[in-house]
Amino acid sequence: ASLLLFCSEEETFWLLSAICEELLPEYYNKHMLGCLVDQEVFEILVERFLPRLRSHLISVFLPIGVFALPWFMCLFIDQLPWEITLKTLDCFFADGSCALFVTALTTLT
Repeated sequence: ASLLLFCSEEETFWLLSAICEELLPEYYNKHMLGCLVDQEVFEILVERFLPRLRSHLISVFLPIGVFALPWFMCLFIDQLPWEITLKTLDCFFADGSCALFVTALTTLT
């Protein structure tokens, strides 16, 4: 729905199609393999760049996926202030899913 603020209905349809089929393949199907793989990659990145946070999350039995999965699935829409969400979407459309990892790591720091 947020895309409708900036695009026509037809443009929004094709944009969603590009997101689901090209930018985030295997994210929005019954297996969600792309999303699960990205969650594993994100856990490795957190372990490497934020080891103290990773240790704390393990000590309180909080899997990273509990909060990170909605971030990645919704492209941070309604997860961050609107200005930052729009910048994240700009980066996502320019750089692909790498922008999601950068935003997620930045959000945790």
